[in-house]
Amino acid sequence: MSMVWSLNTVKESRNATTKLRDIGNLVLMDQHEQVLWQSFDYPTEHWLPGMKIGNDYLRGIEWHLSSWESSQQPVVGEFTWGVEKDRYPDDKLKQGSVVKFRGGPWRNQRFKGVSSFSRNLNFKYNVIINENC
Repeated sequence: MSMVWSLNTVKESRNATTKLRDIGNLVLMDQHEQVLWQSFDYPTEHWLPGMKIGNDYLRGIEWHLSSWESSQQPVVGEFTWGVEKDRYPDDKLKQGSVVKFRGGPWRNQRFKGVSSFSRNLNFKYNVIINENC
């Protein structure tokens, strides 16, 4: 028998199981159904409902999307899209370190620089700010 897949996690469980949830999230759980690892914590080029973009400073996790190098090379490409925090969360599309698009800082219901969110909102966008981070 050879290993097919592995993950780097500090949590261990002898009776772990995996489930592919209806929303597309592959989840590794222990016998008490506590999540040990989930694919939604490692987004790549697709953003599915339920995925996060941004930072969890308490757990040290960053979520951002990244392009592929090419359609034949599914490795991280030069474009990334995510949220950076200066004073307020700021939505940015980058090519390398160069900012190509900026949504502006978050202002209660939308990113200030994206007026189309108020007219054609096809998705729910939640921003959670924890002042203790």
